[in-house]
Amino acid sequence: MKVAIVHYSCPPVIGGVEIVIDRQARFLAREGFEVTIVAGRGNQTAAAGAAIVPEFSSEYPPYAEMEPQLREGVVPDEFAALKDRIKEKLRPLLADAHCCIVHNLLTMHLNLAATAALAELAAENTGRYLAWTHDATYLDPDCTIPHYGYPWDTLRRPVAGVRYVAISGFRRKNLAKLFGIPASRITVVPNPVDLPFWLGLSETGRWLHQELRLWDQDLVLFTPTRVSRTKNIDLGIDILPELKKLAGKVKLVVTGAPDPHAPEAIAQLEGLRRRAKEQGVARDVIFLSKMTSPDGIPLTRSREVVRDVYTLVDAVFLPSRYEGASLPLLEAGLLRLPAICSDIEVFREVAGKGNALFVSLQERPEVIAGKIVEFVRSIPTAGLYRQVIRDSVWDTATNRRRLLRLLGG
Repeated sequence: MKVAIVHYSCPPVIGGVEIVIDRQARFLAREGFEVTIVAGRGNQTAAAGAAIVPEFSSEYPPYAEMEPQLREGVVPDEFAALKDRIKEKLRPLLADAHCCIVHNLLTMHLNLAATAALAELAAENTGRYLAWTHDATYLDPDCTIPHYGYPWDTLRRPVAGVRYVAISGFRRKNLAKLFGIPASRITVVPNPVDLPFWLGLSETGRWLHQELRLWDQDLVLFTPTRVSRTKNIDLGIDILPELKKLAGKVKLVVTGAPDPHAPEAIAQLEGLRRRAKEQGVARDVIFLSKMTSPDGIPLTRSREVVRDVYTLVDAVFLPSRYEGASLPLLEAGLLRLPAICSDIEVFREVAGKGNALFVSLQERPEVIAGKIVEFVRSIPTAGLYRQVIRDSVWDTATNRRRLLRLLGG
């Protein structure tokens, strides 16, 4: 299925919209779409071919010569001819596209000839048009374009045959007010973020994020330790039901490799899995030592994957009864990850005063769970992280379905 993405410019031109276009093209290519970017400037990307139409650029010289008159509210004699030329160049490029995603051109004044050409093509109803609205001239307090009539009215009225998409609820509300239509007629799709890039995820880390549905949780704790009685992994399992009552969807991820120096460790691991089943949280306690990557490699053999998990969780949970030091606490500190530790002397030494939540092992599970939830919720970046993961990572199952429905009709 073919999709055209349309804008004044595309990568390698640098800009916020161009970044979104690149992310969008990559997402659609992964979903099996044949993507073409139609722009006035730029080049093809790894995910999409590019059809460069110079007349489409906001800097196209003949259009630039018309701008002084257009700013005064006068439509130059040459405007119609340029509009028609753009339209005839676009027609074959968009004719066989199942969906045409137009970024900003139907709400911004940067090339009104291109805007008018697109509006006429959309009205012919030869395909599905989405007006992906990042900015709008008549909503920008710094833009003073008070003119009415053609072609300016194209920017302040919904174009026939076009479905509008806004990048935020704020933009939708104001766009609906400008158009005089119900906000429900405009779909909100937040800008995408490139999760693997920004978190430095390996391919296995990216797979694990989807496999464990970590994006769909309210709280994820990580206990990066081997199986040993002193590590007290039991406590994490015991508090999980209480955490779920308080926070909703919760997972505990444990590296859980058996201690190579303790023959009884394998039996201990199976005991922990039974305990999770008895507590009703077997699906919520993840032992990475029992998992393999898609290419068959045990996950805990890779330090790279363990590092990935650190970046995908909300906090490190270290409930040890005894330690001589703590590498996981140092690693959490390097990654600015909140740490929740048992109140033992060495953790206080390694973490320093006020740099972690220390919980007494003598307290009841419900009390510890309450302190953990209160601690994590008190950290603004933790809530922001969850919101970004939920709303702006397009590859999550929920967002993927929503976007494909939008493209499909």
